[in-house]
Amino acid sequence: MSRREGIGVGTIILVIVSLLVVVVGASGVYLAMTNQLDGFLAGFGIVKSGEEEPVDDDVSTTTVTPALVAYAGYTWPELQDISNKVAAAPSDVDGIAVAASYGLCDASGAITSDATQLVLSDNTLAYVQLVGIRQDQRADGSGVVGLTFMAYMVSEQPMCSTASCAGGWEASSLRAWLQSTAATSLLPEEMSSVIVPVTKLTNNTGITRDEGSVTATSDALWVFSAHEVCGDVGWFAHDYGNWCSYYDDVINAEGQQYQYFSQQGVTSVSDAANTLALTYRGSSRAWWYRSPYPYSVDGNDSVGYFYQANESGYPSSLGQSDSAAGVVVGFCV
Repeated sequence: MSRREGIGVGTIILVIVSLLVVVVGASGVYLAMTNQLDGFLAGFGIVKSGEEEPVDDDVSTTTVTPALVAYAGYTWPELQDISNKVAAAPSDVDGIAVAASYGLCDASGAITSDATQLVLSDNTLAYVQLVGIRQDQRADGSGVVGLTFMAYMVSEQPMCSTASCAGGWEASSLRAWLQSTAATSLLPEEMSSVIVPVTKLTNNTGITRDEGSVTATSDALWVFSAHEVCGDVGWFAHDYGNWCSYYDDVINAEGQQYQYFSQQGVTSVSDAANTLALTYRGSSRAWWYRSPYPYSVDGNDSVGYFYQANESGYPSSLGQSDSAAGVVVGFCV
């Protein structure tokens, strides 16, 4: 074969390949113009980026949204269901057994589950901790509530709009704030939707020596009393003698100490486990009890105080009513 003949054959092959490219290109243009290109490519398993292959009509698909874990591995609706089962038990012993079966406490009722992070709507971080089992009564009179929690700290607020503690917790601006959308909107909707109002006992007079000043309010969100956190107090008897113990009687009438604080060893003079040393936005803060200081300082009733846990966690300190302190919220589901 001559060199000239070899060149002719190569040229012919090149022409054929060129014609094939033209044909394929023209076919692609035609398919694209007639909206058939995607289907043509799909036949070869080629799918455009961002698209998925079609699914047979007889194959069902389900989008699963991860559950919002609230506490101890449960969601708030699940915790509401558990709480209702605990409340429906015929006795406290039986109720504790129900809670223990869900890993919330041991057989003795000691709370075993740890605090869980809670992201508030303002993007600050708080925590939720179970504090009581069958320790609160529903405000509607229908019986006991199964589970009581605390959320800490959710805000920093004054207890009252003025320096006076007159009217106690019932008349306080902090209670009004906790009843408003400003407070409830901080909480996740799936949490706030399962909270039930309960009855809280508080000195709602302010400066008083009369135990009869302790009356009931209905509250969905509330702050703890000194007695609910510290148990029995003898602050006045210790500092001023037994003749002042009627002030202690007023404080001790404000509910019962919650199981969590009791098992943590919190007393009126000690917090060895630092259970009460809490922070707000990364900084240590004193936080309010709803208990007014019942004694008139220097006889000036226009200036009043409420008890607090101080920023180091010591269980007893005072804050002037119109000063700001941390808000640790109690609630039931």
